[in-house]
Amino acid sequence: MHSASPKAPRFTLLRLILLGAAIALLFDIALYQIFYFGLQRQDQTWLLYAAARVLDGTQLYGPRLVETNPPLIIWLSTLPAWLAIHLHLQPLLVLQSLVTLLIVLSSVWSVRILRAAGVLRGRTATLAAFAALLVAQTWVRDVDFAEREHILLPLLLPYLFASFFQLSASLGLTERIALGLTAGLSACIKPQYALIPLGTELFLALWYRQPRRLWRPELLALILTGLAYIAAVRYITPLYFTQIVPILRDAYPTYRGNHPILAVMFNRPVYDLLFFATLLAWIVYRRSLRYPVAPIALLAATFFATLAFGIQRTGWPYQTVPRNALLLAAILWLVTELSAPAIARLQPDKHFRLLSTVAILFVVLPASLFALKRIRHGRNTGVPTLEQRTYASLPPGTTVYVLSTNFYNFSDVVHDHLLWGGRYVHLFMLPAIVLNENAEAGGPPAIAPLPPARVQQLATLLRSNVADDLHTFAPTVVFVEHCDPITHPCFALENLSFDTLAWFQRSPAFAAEWHNYRLQQTALDFDVYTRTSPSSH
Repeated sequence: MHSASPKAPRFTLLRLILLGAAIALLFDIALYQIFYFGLQRQDQTWLLYAAARVLDGTQLYGPRLVETNPPLIIWLSTLPAWLAIHLHLQPLLVLQSLVTLLIVLSSVWSVRILRAAGVLRGRTATLAAFAALLVAQTWVRDVDFAEREHILLPLLLPYLFASFFQLSASLGLTERIALGLTAGLSACIKPQYALIPLGTELFLALWYRQPRRLWRPELLALILTGLAYIAAVRYITPLYFTQIVPILRDAYPTYRGNHPILAVMFNRPVYDLLFFATLLAWIVYRRSLRYPVAPIALLAATFFATLAFGIQRTGWPYQTVPRNALLLAAILWLVTELSAPAIARLQPDKHFRLLSTVAILFVVLPASLFALKRIRHGRNTGVPTLEQRTYASLPPGTTVYVLSTNFYNFSDVVHDHLLWGGRYVHLFMLPAIVLNENAEAGGPPAIAPLPPARVQQLATLLRSNVADDLHTFAPTVVFVEHCDPITHPCFALENLSFDTLAWFQRSPAFAAEWHNYRLQQTALDFDVYTRTSPSSH
């Protein structure tokens, strides 16, 4: 008589269920972000709006559309802008859907590379790695999803994973060139972040003691992509180099802040603690790791992402997205590798059907709740601001404008189907001009001192451009921001009590156009003016 085959121990089944739940949790974290379609994403909305104007024939960096970013992000934004127009969908919804697709494709490509390197073996490891990659690329603040720094991540990750494991013999030449092209494209979106692949390559050349690896086709393709982009900008949008860059060089340090690089790099204690704790964990457990190069290379990439963040000298949170994602990837790699022996004893691949069923259940149920809670088709909750209330009361197609150093509620302009009545999304030159004028009059030194002649040149340019916009676009409603250090500090002018309207009215051309406007409403932060005479155009 044959004895019955022993059943799997309960504790093994329980551990399998817990493993399935853990994998599902990773997916749910990613879905929590992907399902969020809130409207308060000002940068992304402006770039989509600018891209739509380019599609309509407006010249980028020309007299009717001025953008501070290099043109690639506008060129890329034309795809979601075009799709939104023809599919009659919200541009932000289309953008987020495309970025989500990009993240999924990047995760699939990265998993394929890891399998080619022999790092991933079995279906469970592949599923877990895919979930971890989704989390690393979606663990961002709601407002940062589909930001420029977020978009460059999925373009860069496959290249990094391929470089970690020296896969020259395992990947075809076409794929290696494609890796370099996508990584080069990511660097072109925000050139500061070219430090990530280039710095990581130098680190790996030292790690492997192989300087010749710097001549690999994928790295050469990355560099050539950057050079080709510079040539394309000079040919297609020469105004960026001839007109925008000189203004940015003089005015932008004041607008962004001129903080010390090291102070910006190490201004988040929690992040700093996690970085050094992860580095310490690698030092302690490196001999237990099967692939010690991966987590330390990810930490090296994290350092170069932090350096790229620091040299921008702003401290703006959305610029930390690459470093946060790379650090999270390093942590997840360490946790996965260190727990691999215990997971292997469960033999999860033999029970993959059970594991998958559990994971699907743990994904579907929370994800459904997340979807019901997080998908939003209206404004974000909260008390509407003066601008939001005014925008909502205006007929679609009304032209509005805001005289401000920041762009408040620009997403509501698009949401309420209004038009923007100016070439600038914000008056980025104004802080440099005003602070230098104050310094010349005996006030505190300016953050970035400029010669008086240059200050006067920038002031004349800004006043004449805004006056020309009032004449050309004839906005029906204009908001004028109050700048008071106590009641309403203006961005980059926080310590000043500044009369924005009086400053512009020192220009006869502006004053002549402003005669067409009358004060309709005042509040703590803005005055609202409406146009009393029709446009002459």
